[in-house]
Amino acid sequence: MRLFSKPSLIILCLNFIFVSAGYSQKEIGVKGGVNLSKMNFYFSGEKVKGQSSAIKSEMGMFFKIPIKARFHYIAELNFLTSGIVIEELDYKLNAKSIEHNSILQFDILQSSVKPAMLFGLGVNNFLNANAMQNGVTQDLDLEDEFLNRYGIGIILGAKISRTFDKLQLIFESRFRKGLNNFITDGPTEDFKIDVNKQEISFVLGISRLF
Repeated sequence: MRLFSKPSLIILCLNFIFVSAGYSQKEIGVKGGVNLSKMNFYFSGEKVKGQSSAIKSEMGMFFKIPIKARFHYIAELNFLTSGIVIEELDYKLNAKSIEHNSILQFDILQSSVKPAMLFGLGVNNFLNANAMQNGVTQDLDLEDEFLNRYGIGIILGAKISRTFDKLQLIFESRFRKGLNNFITDGPTEDFKIDVNKQEISFVLGISRLF
């Protein structure tokens, strides 16, 4: 099973370059929380009605370095679960994945309590997925030609951190939107199913400055 796609390797190379170039105070940490996940279904271009978010979990680690005043670069590796619930069809989709993120942080204020904005790109590598309908669960074959095992997406977020000597406590909220579809299935454009991933996450973290 491959954990790294070509886009993932590009992100990892960028992370290595920025981390290696850091010359001042760095930061390493862990975080975890929940995400409101929606793997939106579209049928022939129209969004399926009755879809609701699934509450899922995520956790990860990160490395942050300053670039210049107010700007920081963050390299991340996260493990997360995603899904969707369509109550009218008694249908649930669940997926587990590893996410490699490359984030730019802009500090709004420079103080012990620091609000910031986040902008970035992420590469999502699906590890496994399953669909459940009417109580019957079926594993999805990620090697199927209609499934995209690897996805790329944009990340927008807000963050607030509090510094205590060499430690920082962190709260973040993020919006993630896939730029390509997890599923693209159908013989023609007039009869086609697309599934696109988006999430809103809320996480707590702790980091150490060194």
